Formats: sequence, C-alpha cells, structure tokens
Amino acid sequence: MIHIVKGFVLGFSLAAPVGAIGLLIINRTIRKGRLYGFISGLGATFADAIYGGIAGFSFRAITNLIMQYSHIIKPIGCIAMILIGIKVFLSKTNMERIKVKDSKSLIGAFSSVFFLTITNPITVLFFIALFSGLGLNINDKDYFGIFVFIIGVLLGSATWWLILSTVTGVIRHKISKKTIDIINKVSGTAIMIFGIIAYFKK
Repeated sequence: MIHIVKGFVLGFSLAAPVGAIGLLIINRTIRKGRLYGFISGLGATFADAIYGGIAGFSFRAITNLIMQYSHIIKPIGCIAMILIGIKVFLSKTNMERIKVKDSKSLIGAFSSVFFLTITNPITVLFFIALFSGLGLNINDKDYFGIFVFIIGVLLGSATWWLILSTVTGVIRHKISKKTIDIINKVSGTAIMIFGIIAYFKK
C-alpha cells in the first residue's frame, strides 16, 4: 500500500509544475474542452510511467540505448515542442469552442503529448535516481512493489491532469475571445522558449 501512495505523490508532483506540457494542456482545454485537455495530459502520464518502469525494473540495456541515442531523441522532441508552440501561437479562436468528440482527434491529442514527453531521456535518469536511494525502499527483486509504485505514478499524474483540465474547463466559457487570443500568444511563446531551452540544456 505504501508503494502506491509514494508513487501517487511522485506522479502528482511530477505533473504539477506548469511547464511546456502544462501550458499546452491549459491551452487545449480552453480551445477544445476538458476531455481533449485531459486525454492530452494522459499522454504525458503514460510516457512517465514507461520511463519509470524501465528504471524500476532495471532494464539496463534499454536505459543504455536511450542514453546512447539521447543526442538524436532529445532534439527531435525539442523541435516538435517548438513547432507546437508556433501552432499554438498562430491558432485562431473559435468562439463556439466545440468539444472534440472524434476519436481520431483524441488519439492525436494523446499521442502528441506522449511523443513530447517520451523524447525527454532525462526522465529515465530521474527515475533511476529515485530507485537508487531517494527513500522509496523498494528492493530490486520486488517486482510487484515496483509495479504497484508505477501504478501509483499513473494515478497521481492522471489526477493532476484531471484537476487541471476540469478547473480550466469550468472557467473557459467565461473567457473572452480577446483573452483567449492573448493566452494563445503567451502560451505559444512560452512553449517555444521551453523547447529552445531544452535543446541547449545538457
């Protein structure tokens, strides 16, 4: 039980800081509704869980492969983030803001954020550090404990995206077209800056 609680706290804490992904989720929720925003957030959730699983189950070969090709993986993610930032910046506001119900659109929402998160190899190093002695107390052979911990990470991260998309969804109808246009410009610019910083950050 303690493993799932620790995982939940970690997953929630990982997702909560408002960085590029958080800004993107807020922007998508305002423009397309809370379901679209929440599904987008789940993309980040599952990417984090995959990296957590790789670190937790000690898949050294996969970890080494990820880090070996990080110089290729990382720039791809950064460029994608910059392009998404440009798209957000240039997006036009539809005052009807109809919720997206098409399954293909939701799949695209999930996969785009999943891609942005999975192309950040530093995440796997973060999880390795946690499993190496940051108080998790999960034995290397305790595969069930690690699995439960990863489930906790999933639940914690998903809970944050649910809260963020729900709160944003509640207030979105009270936001004027002019305000949304400003949000598009500001969030789009911020996402591009995050992408540029991530590209040059070692």
